[in-house]
Amino acid sequence: MAKKPSLTNIASGYASATQLNNNFDAIKNAFENVLSLDGSTPNAMGADLDLNGNDIINIRDITFTGTITGTLPEGPTGPTGPQGDEGPGITLIEDNGDGTLTITYGAGGTTVVTGDLTGPTGPTGATGATGATGATGASGTDGADGADGAAATIAVGTVSTLTAGSSVTVVNSGSSSAAVFDFGIPQGATGATGATGATGATGATGAAGADGVDGTNGTDGLGWTGGSYNAGTGVVTFTSDDGLGFSTGDLRGADGTNGTDGTNGTDGLGWTGGSYNASTGIVTFTSDDGLGFSTGDLRGADGTGSVNSVAATVPTGFAIAGSPITTSGTLAITYDTGYQGYTTAEASKLSGIESSADVTDAGNVEPLVDTHLNTGSASASEFLSWTGSDYDWATPSDATWSGYSISVVTSLPGSPDSNTIYFVTT
Repeated sequence: MAKKPSLTNIASGYASATQLNNNFDAIKNAFENVLSLDGSTPNAMGADLDLNGNDIINIRDITFTGTITGTLPEGPTGPTGPQGDEGPGITLIEDNGDGTLTITYGAGGTTVVTGDLTGPTGPTGATGATGATGATGASGTDGADGADGAAATIAVGTVSTLTAGSSVTVVNSGSSSAAVFDFGIPQGATGATGATGATGATGATGAAGADGVDGTNGTDGLGWTGGSYNAGTGVVTFTSDDGLGFSTGDLRGADGTNGTDGTNGTDGLGWTGGSYNASTGIVTFTSDDGLGFSTGDLRGADGTGSVNSVAATVPTGFAIAGSPITTSGTLAITYDTGYQGYTTAEASKLSGIESSADVTDAGNVEPLVDTHLNTGSASASEFLSWTGSDYDWATPSDATWSGYSISVVTSLPGSPDSNTIYFVTT
């Protein structure tokens, strides 16, 4: 970023001290017109900096008080913030007892009352087939008293006049539930003869006079005066002023048999269910009478928040870089020096190695090999064989090797002989 100073060539010698000083001043001015790498002052631009289309690289922080013009490339997408708390939805559904529901929703406890959701009574369904006779159940409680039977009727039939002094007669010419009473009423007794009138003056003997006037009839005899019916007892009472009144027995018929119960009506239409859509916040109520409906979005506003600082710690064997993150960044986790990872299968194999095992130490490896391979007891032409609990050396004449042959090959044949032992060399 240095500006090249304008210097005057000196042809020979040092004759011109003035020219040398001028050159030194030009060099000094040129150095003062550059930015300092170590930050010593002056270290500020006195005019606009033109990069001529070049990039600024390895920059860290930028502090400015003016305005940046132009278009900056979009930075990478920051990490997704935590999901806000789910807003309150439906908090209460109350049955008002009149076919309507009161629904409470939202943080403010907003309520809405539905219309009457009670469906009309459906038509009576067809009578189902008679089921098989079930087992005799326990005796039920006595049924309610049956309704009163039809009230008996009483009508007056014929009324006959009987001779004086005879008894009153009442005959039912009808039935016990529809009585028709025929009455026989005796005639009253003949009244007493009236007093004889005064003797008139003797007149001339004339023709025979007319018969005298009949005497006044006697008063009527005593008889029936009325009757009444007691619906509570079924008794008819007849009254008479001659002492002949009487009462009947209970004239009501027996109670009729209770009628059979009517067929139950089919269930009315109404609510069949409801569902909540978590992605839209809508509650949908379904009904088989066409009154189903859906609410609006019942979710509350998304929660807001910001990250002040995110830090992480790792267990022994790991190292972390970039912690804490105060605005944006990446936490990089790596194996610490001297540690590395293993697969589950590798770890299973390593877990069987003794903690003090060292393959570079012949004192550890050779005694184990010698113990299991029994090299000290091997003889010429013997083969290593598994005895069922360890390895041991065996000769081909042993029963275990009878009938087998040995072949040394560089690769197994496509169809190996089941009686041949192959040694593959590489």
